Amino acid sequence: MEHDLSPPAVVPAAPESEPELEVLAPPTGSESSASDRASTTQVATAWILALSVAAISAAGLQYASKQTDYGFFLLALCIVIVFGATWSDVATRRIPNVLTYPAIILGFAFNGVLPFLVERWHLDTAEVFLGASGTLECVQGFGLCAAIGIVSFMARGLGGGDVKLLAAVGAMIGFASVVAVLFNTLLVAAVIGILNWLVGGTLMRRLQGLAHSIYFSIIMRADMREVYRFRPTESPFALSLLIGLISAQFVALHQRIWEVSW
Repeated sequence: MEHDLSPPAVVPAAPESEPELEVLAPPTGSESSASDRASTTQVATAWILALSVAAISAAGLQYASKQTDYGFFLLALCIVIVFGATWSDVATRRIPNVLTYPAIILGFAFNGVLPFLVERWHLDTAEVFLGASGTLECVQGFGLCAAIGIVSFMARGLGGGDVKLLAAVGAMIGFASVVAVLFNTLLVAAVIGILNWLVGGTLMRRLQGLAHSIYFSIIMRADMREVYRFRPTESPFALSLLIGLISAQFVALHQRIWEVSW
């Protein structure tokens, strides 16, 4: 009996199959737009709140100053917007477009379109309460602030959000009022910059940490490492603009009350 001494045939092992990747179904329309709807809802809510606060503040100023020929709604709205921009700028070093672009549009609408409609419908009380500076003042204020902002942006003195915020302020309060605001803002920025430099930048770092904690505990959650810190020679422009705006309008309001009382 013969034996087959040849080596047994080697059967090649089947290659191991790669693990199958899980194929996820594309998000449905409702899922993909859920975050967009949430963001839109937050923006709309913030603007409704800003308009409400401005209206209540304007009414309070109207009553306290006993003014019958001049209103404060646009001024109050401008301060509320700049306050929100300051908070965001200090906390995140960013000023959102959802704040600046609508502010510019509202500046032109409240100073140009709405007064025409109010006058046409003979709503004298609403016209006074609005405190509009007029179309020409709006265009001149916007043009001046936009020009200064663009030049500063090209010189790397301001960011894009700063330029849009400055232009929005010019459009809302007009040329005559914004000149004093610009002067005060320049002085305030110099003082803040010098103070921050003298303490080695700790002033802005502490302010940024506080604003960041409040901002993200209310609006969203993020790590402080994700935010650019201010250098010792840097300070948020929106903060200087807010102080300059309030101080200039405070002086103007007292002058107006003084004129009325006399």
